[in-house]
Amino acid sequence: MRGALQAIPRGQLEAGKAIGLRFGQSLRYVLLPQAMRQILPTWVNSSTEIVKASTLLSVIGVAELLLSTQQVIARTFMTLEFYLFAGFLFFLINYAIELLGRQIEKRVALP
Repeated sequence: MRGALQAIPRGQLEAGKAIGLRFGQSLRYVLLPQAMRQILPTWVNSSTEIVKASTLLSVIGVAELLLSTQQVIARTFMTLEFYLFAGFLFFLINYAIELLGRQIEKRVALP
């Protein structure tokens, strides 16, 4: 966030002061919307990586999902189908985060 705010030209803050905005108002109405446009792609990528590499997800989520998958496979002998389904669930989680990021990017995009 800091890098995105520093990337905004100093004249933007001065322009906010020139039209009578206090610092907090300039930050809220002028600087943060511009910073969000710059930081959003990085935020979406980081969120996806956190889900993929999270220790909690890796230890509990993957182990629990694979254990459950192996139990079902032992009963049904449908190995490929259940492992594909388990992989699809993780893909779905990451894809949902990516779609959310795209929607937010569209909302804050310049016309």
